[in-house]
Amino acid sequence: MNTERGIRLQSLFMSPFIFSLTIVSYLYMILIANTFFKSFLKLNNKYLIGLIILVTISVFLSNSRSTILPFITITPLLLLKMPKRYKSIIIIGSVLLVLSLPFVIDRLEIITSVFDSQSKAISGSSVSMRENQFAIALRSFFESPIFGHGYGYTDILRSSNFDLYGAESVWIPLLVEQGLIGVILYLLFFKGLVSIDKFENKRILVISIPLYYLLLVTMNGAVNISLYIVFLNLAILYKLFLYHDIWKRNKSK
Repeated sequence: MNTERGIRLQSLFMSPFIFSLTIVSYLYMILIANTFFKSFLKLNNKYLIGLIILVTISVFLSNSRSTILPFITITPLLLLKMPKRYKSIIIIGSVLLVLSLPFVIDRLEIITSVFDSQSKAISGSSVSMRENQFAIALRSFFESPIFGHGYGYTDILRSSNFDLYGAESVWIPLLVEQGLIGVILYLLFFKGLVSIDKFENKRILVISIPLYYLLLVTMNGAVNISLYIVFLNLAILYKLFLYHDIWKRNKSK
């Protein structure tokens, strides 16, 4: 995909954002599965290291602040919460990162521009544009803060406020259309996904998948349609934990 921002990797997916969400969710699911099912799945550590490297390269080639920033924030925290055998992965990853800096130093603006409201180095929505969007959304929110204005009102608001444009965050339509009730229910939905019994004592790792999604859609609401990717990965993890318990019970007999 060749845009004004340059080449953006998206593979067979409809956008670079959905591509990144899919591969990062898969990576996190595999890392979590390997942590708890080492004897059950027997994954090769070389595969894991290769997967981390490939996903990292692909996320950066998506050329999107919305996908890169959550990835470099959550992935190290996830790896640090894992068993000691992952220390080698962290060390190798850190060395590779340092070695690659001379080759990517000119691309770091895509990350630093997130924190610079005056930056025009990267095309797309800037911090100041998002600030304007939230200002418009919050004015509308305070007109009906509890229940919002109803489904589809964001389009009506956009017609008289061109600055709202793409409403570059999932929270904008939530605040405008569904109000405080919608925001609370949205967060409770994600809490419910990681609160099931099979994730007990594992939630600090499992939460990495929905957390990556939430950070991504906070910065880019265009991927809200891809919530099923998060649900699918958590459903697979749930099934793995379920079958692992059955396998352990049968093995002990």
